[in-house]
Amino acid sequence: MGTPPLDLHSIAVLLTHEVAGTEPRFRHTKLREVTLDDAPFKTILCKAGAWDDLPSPKRGFVFDQVATGPATEFDLPTNLLPASGKVVTANLLSERDLETIFHEARAHDGCYRSISVLQHFFDLYEPSQLLRIRTAASRQNDLTIPISGRVILEFVLSGLQQRSVSAVQPSGTFRITGASSNRPDSMDHAVWGFGAVGSETVTHILDLASMQFGDEGRGEGGELFRLNTMDVFYDGLEKVARGSHRDAGWGFHKRHCAAKGKGKKKEAAAA
Repeated sequence: MGTPPLDLHSIAVLLTHEVAGTEPRFRHTKLREVTLDDAPFKTILCKAGAWDDLPSPKRGFVFDQVATGPATEFDLPTNLLPASGKVVTANLLSERDLETIFHEARAHDGCYRSISVLQHFFDLYEPSQLLRIRTAASRQNDLTIPISGRVILEFVLSGLQQRSVSAVQPSGTFRITGASSNRPDSMDHAVWGFGAVGSETVTHILDLASMQFGDEGRGEGGELFRLNTMDVFYDGLEKVARGSHRDAGWGFHKRHCAAKGKGKKKEAAAA
């Protein structure tokens, strides 16, 4: 008997847990404050323009770095609150709210990092290792391909429908999702693409950093990532950005085999 296929959905669940739970930028931090839209931060003085100049809707989070815990202890939504259990916020936070905030902050600028993590995982296997791709929506869309059949897709999102600011104290570090100093209304984003053997068309997308866009980044089954068919993925993009275009360097125009040079570049089918 041959080696059974790897399951991409299960891999995504495990990697999301591992990466978010040990994210160094937010390691051992506790939530202090949540603010929305035009409401100013109450517990910190925000850098000039870092909050007031961002258009709404927007979400702001303040985290406190606490004493380092055991290296084996994961950060989780369930231990995001401070010991007092109190957070400065206008609304009560549900368990789902805490889960979203936890992953929204940690997934900031996380697409290239998540691309790299999955690449290192796949490097543990031969290019011929089979990979099962299943979505939460329908088993009819299941696909099984060799892991060497994956590609990286990169595009630019503009007009983000929501922005977020995460501040970590006492370092005073600010991280803004949806804007940058040189491109205030756009951001780069990259995902993994998969397609049937022998086909030039990408049919499935895995986005391990989708939660940086908040609840809209959840998968169809409530996952903390998006594993979708291409059509569903495009529908999701329309909810997080008013516009998107393929990167002129190597987005959808070229399919790049990521398997350590064992594959060749292929021209993608026109979208």
